[in-house]
Amino acid sequence: MKKILYTIFLITLSVIVFAQEKSFKIKFPENWIAFQRQNVVKSVNEKYELSDSLKKELMANNNGSVQLYGYTAPNRSGLLYRPNTQVLLRQNKTQNINQFKILIERSLEGFKGSIHDIKILTPLAITTVGGKQAVSVKISGYLATKDNQKAYFNSSIYAIPEGDAFYQITMNDTDDYNCEDQFKEVLASIEF
Repeated sequence: MKKILYTIFLITLSVIVFAQEKSFKIKFPENWIAFQRQNVVKSVNEKYELSDSLKKELMANNNGSVQLYGYTAPNRSGLLYRPNTQVLLRQNKTQNINQFKILIERSLEGFKGSIHDIKILTPLAITTVGGKQAVSVKISGYLATKDNQKAYFNSSIYAIPEGDAFYQITMNDTDDYNCEDQFKEVLASIEF
């Protein structure tokens, strides 16, 4: 069943790429390594052409959230946490940016179960990313590692609504492996 759905997804994605209905483009730092939690196809120029119907189908088949991209920084020995950035496509049932901001604020509450000692470093704010209104927040906290250690990290989150969906760009680093400059470049590269 998964192979059939995946094949349908590839065919649909190919048709959409040629139709160029809607797009989302992002460029990640050089020398960063791609990782995927799910097998979602990425074009060579980091550009997705996604129709509204395909977005809905992807989210329906993935419990309302699907990872489009994932990249991690080159490894450095002795660190518990490696910087990374991910782009998720998630459901959006809000009607305007203020409702959307409340949705993101509520979703931060859900982080408390998986992030220890979570702190909001920069409060939720409405900003612009790629020419679209977005909600941003910066948090820090600790994640448990496989060997029961606590890995400290900072996370900058940008949520960009687009119709019935939103793109969530999450950029994580540490004080020991700061990637703030690379993250600024990633944000500046986003186009719709």
